[in-house]
Amino acid sequence: CPYYEQLQYAGDVRIQALVSLYNSPDDRLVRNAITQLRQSLSANGLTMSRYPSREAQYIPTFSLWWISMLHDYWMYRGDTAFVRANLPASRQILNYFAEKQHPNGSLNRFPDWPFTDWTKNLDWQVWGSVAPFTENGNSAPLDLQLLLAYQMASLLESQLGMSGYATLYADQCVRLTKTIRRLYWDEGRQLFADTPDRKLFSQHANVLAILTGVVQGTAARQLMERTLADTSLTQCTIYFKYYLHQ
Repeated sequence: CPYYEQLQYAGDVRIQALVSLYNSPDDRLVRNAITQLRQSLSANGLTMSRYPSREAQYIPTFSLWWISMLHDYWMYRGDTAFVRANLPASRQILNYFAEKQHPNGSLNRFPDWPFTDWTKNLDWQVWGSVAPFTENGNSAPLDLQLLLAYQMASLLESQLGMSGYATLYADQCVRLTKTIRRLYWDEGRQLFADTPDRKLFSQHANVLAILTGVVQGTAARQLMERTLADTSLTQCTIYFKYYLHQ
């Protein structure tokens, strides 16, 4: 954010990094962002939400987007040595989240700011930035983002890291996928709800369900058509529209 906040927020930086990778063969800024955010890794297992910064702030979901950044860089640049050197940080982040999961894989409540997107929906808490969740933490957007991180980390570990981690993360993916389908799918509306009571629905949950392969093929295409057509869903803002377009 060179104009407005002048801080390097991981969630925003992932999208900006992709723009840079598409537009230039010079990837030094992307490598620098990945490195600096990794250097903010704390004893709690999370990277800071923004770094460098004088004030420590934690947005746990941004640590998950950092894993996505690492995956992006490998996919577009194939720099094996650089990505492999960053895998220990990915493992620490996922260990943090593993400790916050229920036995069925769904996330429990966790501290700090579980940011998803800026919305105008009053059902989204903290100025419209936190996706709905239950008392024990169940939230489709959060569970789905964790699933996406496990999928990317499993791929990186299988190709560049340790097979034991790849297997562990793949097992987490299987468990979490089954739980997401059971907790959030609403048969009547043919959509994924934000919470198990199936009263609130968003583009975010359904977009992530498609990107993670929870639904595939014709079913995914039909779900996307419903997601775009149903204006009653909480809409993605410009920040999350990258995932909507993807």
